[in-house]
Amino acid sequence: MTPPPAHDAATLLTASRDNLVAFCATLAPEDWRRKRDSEWSPAEVLEHLAILEGLVSARLAKMLSDPAEPDWRERTADKDGTLHRAASRENKLKSPPAVHPKGQSEPAQLLREFGAAREVMVGLAKNSVRELEQRTREHPVFGVCNGRQWLELCAHHTERHLKQMKEAASQA
Repeated sequence: MTPPPAHDAATLLTASRDNLVAFCATLAPEDWRRKRDSEWSPAEVLEHLAILEGLVSARLAKMLSDPAEPDWRERTADKDGTLHRAASRENKLKSPPAVHPKGQSEPAQLLREFGAAREVMVGLAKNSVRELEQRTREHPVFGVCNGRQWLELCAHHTERHLKQMKEAASQA
């Protein structure tokens, strides 16, 4: 399978960011803390996204200093065409404690943090995606993924959690 064009990661990242920001703009102050069952509130989801995006953007930037891997294509080709599953809420996943929300920031600050990390990722997707593609890291759900695939996974992960935020905010 031919990998997606380089601009796809940037397009996915930009679209998921814009969808998240647009939804957040519709939330009333009381919506931010609303919870559905035992799931996170929209504020907690946004904090999770800000933490994760900060960690992943730093990891991806660091990956550029690693040597290219000659077998990256063989190790990661099976992931292309499947990464969109990360946006699905059908399967519940447990995130590691390091990316759990702590409840210490306000939504405006979290949006700034998320936006800053996402800008790094969009820049990497636009300027360094071919270099990132030749470097791999283990993903806890999808196994070995290359840097481009990590970028795409972040976009899909945002869409997954945007659905969660919408579910939580819609509860009266």
